[in-house]
Amino acid sequence: QGHQDHRSNSNNNNNTSTTEDMAISQELDEQLFQMASSVLGAKHWTTNFMLLSLLDRSLSSFNAAMLLGECPDFEELAESIDSLERLWKFAFNFANGKVHLAHVPMLLL
Repeated sequence: QGHQDHRSNSNNNNNTSTTEDMAISQELDEQLFQMASSVLGAKHWTTNFMLLSLLDRSLSSFNAAMLLGECPDFEELAESIDSLERLWKFAFNFANGKVHLAHVPMLLL
């Protein structure tokens, strides 16, 4: 009985720790995105890759919520749609050669 209680508490602590780690990671990504956007600009590849990472995380969260029968937050959903439009424009301009070389990493050239 004592071992089961210990394992149950350990699992709860691990879940709490994982949730806290994910929240910290998301906060750091958001701060890095804000910094990239303010320092490098909205059209820089770094900013757009950070935005893609944040959008991926949001879409995963929406999917998980909907699988549980919950409705995603409409404000967050609207922000994700705006992000997707911005990323689409960046990808379209990149594909059509309309992105300045300073906004593209050398690996992609």
